[in-house]
Amino acid sequence: MDLTQIPTNLAINDMHRIGYIYYQQGIRDTAAYYFQLQEQACLEAIESGRFYSNFLHYDLAGFYAFYGEKEQAYLWLNKLTRQVNMPIWLVDLIKIDPLFDKMRGETEFENIVADVETKYQNEQERVKIWLENNNIRLE
Repeated sequence: MDLTQIPTNLAINDMHRIGYIYYQQGIRDTAAYYFQLQEQACLEAIESGRFYSNFLHYDLAGFYAFYGEKEQAYLWLNKLTRQVNMPIWLVDLIKIDPLFDKMRGETEFENIVADVETKYQNEQERVKIWLENNNIRLE
């Protein structure tokens, strides 16, 4: 399959999810095509410095984890954890994402999950304190 054209109707972080579905259905060639599109799109976006590129580290890590390339997966996960703030969707997703099933339970992976969760909780606490200091109540 030709990897030079990324389908324009797909979001930059959809391709590995589509690949995973094809893989689960036993359609391995098509799965590999979509996984390779994801890798290519992520690397190009990171290289260009696009806004979404910080979370593309997560998508790349998932790609490599799925293919059993744990060293690469950890490299990209560690780049992800350099961020100060983590969104709740990432906290939830990393805990259940099937792309990381081969790494789940490993100390290094569980430490990364804990770090992501801690960073989210720390940001929530900072916001709470700021709201209290500015006499703002959310009800």
